Amino acid sequence: MIVDRLNACKHWRSQYDCEQAQVLIGVYSDKLDREYLKKRMKEEDLETDLIKI
Repeated sequence: MIVDRLNACKHWRSQYDCEQAQVLIGVYSDKLDREYLKKRMKEEDLETDLIKI
């Protein structure tokens, strides 16, 4: 879900989706597999500077 929101943030320039991604990461920060998230972001060509993970 986070990667989906980041894709919308990047490709649709949707501020709402950028904010949703930030909220999801904040809420689930203690449960996230950060290495997997970084891998998926790389696969989707999402810049890691879009979001601090």
